[in-house]
Amino acid sequence: MIPIPFNQYDVPYIPEELVYEEKEGRMWLVLAPELPNCISVNADGKNILDLCDGRKTILEITETISEIKKENPTENLGKILNFFRYMESKKFASTKPVEPDKFAPKEADNLTSLWLNVTYKCNLRCRHCHSSFGSPLEDELETAELIRIMKEASLFPGCSLVISGGEPFSREDIFEILKSASEHFGNNVTVVTNGTLLNNEKVRKLAKLTTNVQISLEGPCEESNDAIRGKGVFKKALKAIRFLKSAGITPLVRMTILRTNMDKMDKIIEFVKQENLGPVTMGTLQMSGRAYKSLKNVDLTTDELVRTYRRIKELDPDFEYINFNESLRPGITRLTRLDLCGAGTSMLSIGAEGGVYPCAGLMYPEFLAGNVKKTPLKEIWLTAPVLTNIRNLSVSKIPGCKNCSIRYLCGGGCLVDMFWEHGNLQGKTPRCELLHAMKWDELKRTEYKTQNMG
Repeated sequence: MIPIPFNQYDVPYIPEELVYEEKEGRMWLVLAPELPNCISVNADGKNILDLCDGRKTILEITETISEIKKENPTENLGKILNFFRYMESKKFASTKPVEPDKFAPKEADNLTSLWLNVTYKCNLRCRHCHSSFGSPLEDELETAELIRIMKEASLFPGCSLVISGGEPFSREDIFEILKSASEHFGNNVTVVTNGTLLNNEKVRKLAKLTTNVQISLEGPCEESNDAIRGKGVFKKALKAIRFLKSAGITPLVRMTILRTNMDKMDKIIEFVKQENLGPVTMGTLQMSGRAYKSLKNVDLTTDELVRTYRRIKELDPDFEYINFNESLRPGITRLTRLDLCGAGTSMLSIGAEGGVYPCAGLMYPEFLAGNVKKTPLKEIWLTAPVLTNIRNLSVSKIPGCKNCSIRYLCGGGCLVDMFWEHGNLQGKTPRCELLHAMKWDELKRTEYKTQNMG
């Protein structure tokens, strides 16, 4: 829609649903949940918004405000017109009713991310694993099958590939697989590994194929890491990180916020600085697989998670050293409407046996969309009923989400957590309170300042 400049005889329209949060006693954060959008206004700005009833013109609003403030309406008119023009530039006001997007089922537009589990074999037995990987299956995908699948997936424009497991480097043909991945996806390939099977020779070969390598640690020291991943794992993973750096690869380091590391955030930042790493990506425990059995021992309460998050923001306000995974990313992208995650709508996961699932955390019979040993990937993507059902989901339909003020900023959280909490995809995420605190904290830091009067 082409913006139409406001004039004094226009009736200004603003979003029908607004939520106000007082800020520092003199400012108000104004959230329009349906858009979503937020701005910050002073007392005059709030009074102007309160007068926008879809009937009063800007001139009438100016006269009312001027009468309240005992000021000259002629002098105030220019200021109030500028206020509305600024509001219009932020898509918060219009000369026509502001209509939110109506719900429509997500289309199978394009697969943008494929998670390919090349094996279920793993040399570790991490207590927080979102699956229960360990031993390989008898019918795991063979080299030629994996190469065919990657070729099929590469036909989706802009699709990126994640090679994972299990532990990918437990496969003897892993470099043949990675070579094909590089040929089909270029540098849009990420390898997820625990790092314990890497040595200098393997890292040198790896560096010729991709520069995107993710290694997981669960803390800045042996004590916190090895309690979760096993004795001696920290030293091996750290050695792998240093091998990677010497080969010109800055590894993506991921940590899960757990009871064993929640009080070590300052040490984690020191560790990141000392090792000269990029930002460490933090996430919460995904409530599935082996992790589900360990919840009581390693997971945090919501209050503990909120305190830990706020502690991280206190230590690292600009997220220079610590980042957050997609489901917990606190940054507010104005006017980006989030409606659940990308599982089954922009991403897929393929199991080592060839099963196709909405994401790496929903690899269960209930969510099996097909098998690439029998059906082409594109056909599964376009026609699988499981994926169609997921694309019909929306936070606007979920009890506990549909009336929430930040429903389209949070997006509903992680479907995996939702499934393990409720046994279906129709309940709010158990991380709701954490996401709510994080999003509102970030909104309060937002400085969408209007050109307020005076």
